[in-house]
Amino acid sequence: MSARDYSARLQRLPGHAEYSVVFQHPVRLDEFGKPGRRVRCALGVADEAVAERLRAQIDTLISETRYHDSTARPDAEVRFDARAVGIFFGSMKSERHDFRKIRDTALPLPPRGEADGYRHVLLLGATGAGKTTLVRQIIGIDTSKRERFPSTSTAKTTIHDTEIIIDTAPEGLWRAVVTFESKDIVYEHLRECASWAVLEAYNGADDTTILLRLLDHVEQRFRFSYVLGRRMQPPAGLPGFAELLDEFGSDASADDDTRDLTEGADNGAVDMAVTNSLLDRVVADLRTL
Repeated sequence: MSARDYSARLQRLPGHAEYSVVFQHPVRLDEFGKPGRRVRCALGVADEAVAERLRAQIDTLISETRYHDSTARPDAEVRFDARAVGIFFGSMKSERHDFRKIRDTALPLPPRGEADGYRHVLLLGATGAGKTTLVRQIIGIDTSKRERFPSTSTAKTTIHDTEIIIDTAPEGLWRAVVTFESKDIVYEHLRECASWAVLEAYNGADDTTILLRLLDHVEQRFRFSYVLGRRMQPPAGLPGFAELLDEFGSDASADDDTRDLTEGADNGAVDMAVTNSLLDRVVADLRTL
């Protein structure tokens, strides 16, 4: 897909007055290392006419390739609104990374052809169908020793592509390369979590529901609870906590490793009381918003 195929569109989340702009950036790389990363950024305006003007300017920046280099920003600032320029050039990077090449350099894979004795197996299926359980059987995970790779839970735990190669390395020796999501994608997930939490507050939901929306992405693509921890006990007077965990597909009610974090395990410098107090303040701030 070329730059001329990209276009910006306006978006306004439920319960929000201000507009955001959504587009595929013609220069920034997506998770597969190809141009066209999806960008969504708040415009900070509620006036549709102003939002449409900014959207049209971003469209022009997308379509005119002379602006596809960070050195063109001064020229763009003369012609376009500073808000449109900031959104388009704000996080543009001149360097490009081939993450697959970096991975293959760090962890060279064995020959993959059938002539070399290898077979390709692709596991597809709905959530909970047993794909990860089957993988654990194939690679010889000893469940009696509570080996937990890949992780299994009632929630979505293996949500990204995983390539596993069975090699002839000594028994017990495993190597791995992990490609993390970019800061921009994580930031976008957090914005969506906060937006859903504010919407729940606007609709009169209780504190527990608001907190669960904030800590777990609605599509379970990101779990803020893995960073902040999870407030396992509901605020006083809020019934139905366990039912809400089930509704949101939380792994906190089923995963032994997650429960250990709140049941007296040695967490080092982590103070769950401070974390819980912080989360209570965040819920109050979301209600104010």
